[in-house]
Amino acid sequence: MNAALPASVAVWLEGLGFAQYTVAFEQQAVDLDMLPGLSDAQLAQIGVKALGHRIRLMQAAAELATVSGVALPPASAPTAGPAERRQLTVLCCDMVGSTA
Repeated sequence: MNAALPASVAVWLEGLGFAQYTVAFEQQAVDLDMLPGLSDAQLAQIGVKALGHRIRLMQAAAELATVSGVALPPASAPTAGPAERRQLTVLCCDMVGSTA
């Protein structure tokens, strides 16, 4: 990707060879500043079905963030998924005479 910011999402997609997704991005009102924060699940929801295309789009969006100065979400950001139960053990200990 070149160092200049694209004029629009359509120009960005065309430059990546993914012009077929332009209508889907426009229908969902996705702007340039939103691209770096899109997740794999969101791209699939927009209509990017091929995993390889989603990976390439996320990589290009990360590069776009470095060019534009847009902050990326933290890598450990929680994703919407099934809840998970974990066992937790808690121990309280009071030694004789330590709280006097």
